[in-house]
Parts: sequence; structure tokens; C-alpha cells
Amino acid sequence: MESLRLTFTEQYYKDACCYSYETTVQDCFQEADENGEKQWLVRLKDTIFYPEGGGQPADRGTLGDVNVFDVQRDDMGIVHYCDGPVEPGSVVRCEIDRERRRDFCRHHSGEHIISGLANSMYGCTNVGFHLNEEYMTLDFDQKLDDRQVAELEKEANQRVLANLPIEIEYYEDETDVPKDYRSKLSLRGKVRIVHIPGVDDCACCGTQCAFTGEIGLIKFIDHITMRGGSRLTAVCGERSYVDYVKRFDQSKAIGAMLSAPADELVSAIAQREKQYEDERQLTIQLRKQINQLYLQSVPTNAGNVLFLLSDSDQSGAKYLAKQLAAMISGVAMIFFPHPRTDGYMFIFTSSKDDAKKMSESLKERLGLKGGGHVHMVQGVTTATTKDIKAICEPIAWTLSMDANEDHDGGRYGN
Repeated sequence: MESLRLTFTEQYYKDACCYSYETTVQDCFQEADENGEKQWLVRLKDTIFYPEGGGQPADRGTLGDVNVFDVQRDDMGIVHYCDGPVEPGSVVRCEIDRERRRDFCRHHSGEHIISGLANSMYGCTNVGFHLNEEYMTLDFDQKLDDRQVAELEKEANQRVLANLPIEIEYYEDETDVPKDYRSKLSLRGKVRIVHIPGVDDCACCGTQCAFTGEIGLIKFIDHITMRGGSRLTAVCGERSYVDYVKRFDQSKAIGAMLSAPADELVSAIAQREKQYEDERQLTIQLRKQINQLYLQSVPTNAGNVLFLLSDSDQSGAKYLAKQLAAMISGVAMIFFPHPRTDGYMFIFTSSKDDAKKMSESLKERLGLKGGGHVHMVQGVTTATTKDIKAICEPIAWTLSMDANEDHDGGRYGN
């Protein structure tokens, strides 16, 4: 297990709401990033900038007139990545993006409520936490069903409404902690415990709200099974409001499309699906009847047959191919529009002749791409309707139903 030693003396631990601070620049040096762009690495005597870690992203802000675009912790302490230099030995005003900090505090504190309750309610252990600018994910070692997830969300929001204090406790060593607590790391040195009465006790190095009421609404937006456990995706506070507005607007738009109120979408969609299924079944029956008419139009003495269709699916084309192969002495060549690109799909089939030999003889002239065997070859072609008719009509009885071509039913080739 990873081991971590922290002293928790940085300003962001003393006051998570400290957004402006003056300190001394200890060092500033320039280096190129992975793309060769200039960046300046700055070390300060003290800092209010939270470095990336514990699943929480780094703060952003300014050092005087330069922008801080990343903050990391290394063996020497905390390094600030900036887009310009600051003078070593000078006193600089630190300003962090306070809305970003507040947002991350809400989510990190929200994570403690969710994870603490998941542990007490279902015995789940949090084995992963990640927070970004869009959402946070929480990984648990047990599978949670939909009912449990709904209960967990409800209980988490009840703790938010209770506006419980979020207390920070420090102990000189993990053996000094007088109670059970959650931790993903093996700790050395001073231990920082986030305590929410009746909800959670957890070792933590992130920034927190002062009261649970600051978190705002906790909303789960996704729930999946992952690695034998569960992953919950959640948003808190302002992000929950933004998510609600987006989903509400989508519901209104869908309701307008279905001519139904937003709170009746489920029944409206169910009704629309039934109508669609009824129409699909009717289409299938009509297509079967059309296919039978196609087949009835083929002369009994036909050798090779070309069907050039304007509207067919692959299953319907395969049905025609199978029926034709049993009726004729030559090869059935069926072309039908590709569903996703320009050009055609094709099926060559025969029960008495060599479909593969026929496809090979036309391969170059029609640009046929595919494969198969002596009785059936399938594939695609970018050949035009005009090309297909010009090349295949002389060797096959033809039925052309292409909507862009004048046609007079079936006819024999030359």
C-alpha cells in the first residue's frame, strides 16, 4: 500500500477559504514543457495553492501578474507552474480562483458524505475517487443495485440539509487516532481526519467545506458495475443545478416533439414505440408481398437474373437471393443501396451455377469488394446504377426498381 507523509502546515489547510495571500518567492526557474513551450516553475515560502492529489485537481490563479496553470507536489515541496517569471526574494500576492476552490470543496465534502454512508449502510469500501471540472466518480468494492443507489442519494442529501459541521482533527501519528476511520493510504506522521458527525471519519488531505449545507444538492448522474464493484458518477452544488437545467430543457424539447407534457414522457414514448412497432410489422408484411411480386415476375426460363433495388434491407435481399437461387438455372445478382454510404451492397447466389466465378468475372469492371464461396458471394461496390445496368443487363434478365432510373419492369438482356 502507498505510504504518504504530510505535515499539513500549508495555508490551504489552515483556512480553505483563504483566497488571497502574500508570501515570499523562494525560487523561479524556466524549463520547456513536453511541447517545447516555455513555462516557469516557482517555489514559495508558503502557499494557498492546493497541489493536485488525493483525487482533487490543483488550484488555478495568479502570482502577481503571472498565471498559475498547475500546482504539483514533489520531494522538495510544492511547485507552481506559471506562464511567466517572478523575482526570487520578492513578496508576491497569491490569488486563487475562488469559484474553482469552492466547487472542489463542495465535491470533496460531498464525497465524504457519500462514501461514509455507503460504508455504514452497505459495508462498502471506497477504493477510488476522481474529481474533474465536470463530475466526480466514486468506486466501491461492492455492487450496489438501483434501489440502494437511490437510498444512498436520498440519505446523502438529508445530511446536506441537516447542515452538519465538517470538523478537521489532527493527530501526531495514526496510532493516536482514538476511533476507527477510513483511509486509502498507509499513513506516516501527522494524520488529518475529516469528521462529519454520524456520517464519516476519514483520513484526508483535500480541502473541505465548513458545513454540509455548503455542498448543495448531491445528484448521481450515472451508476455502473465495474471490476466487481460499483462506480457512481455524481455532481454537487452549482453543477447539480446546471445538470438539472440541461435535463429539464431536454425533457421540454422531447415533450414538444411528442406533443406531451414533460411529466408524461414515459407513457408518450411507450405509445410512440407501440405505433412504431405496429408500423414496422406492417412494413415487413408489405415488403414480403412486394418480394413475392418481384419473384413472380421472373420468367420460368430465366438464366442469370439481375435485381437492382431502390429500397431494401439486407435480410430482405437475402430472402430474395435464396428464393431466386432455387428458381433459376444461373446466378441471381441482387444490388441494394448501402445503408450508410454511397454505392450498393450486393449478393450473388446460385444453387446450380458458380456465383463466385460470376463475381470474379465482374470484379474489375464493377469494383466489387467482398467474398464468399461457389453458392454465395456478398460485398459492396461504389459502381453507379448506370454502370451496373450497362454491364449486367446484357447477361441477365433484369428487374430494375431504382428510383432514379426510368424502368419498364423486367426484361431480357441482349
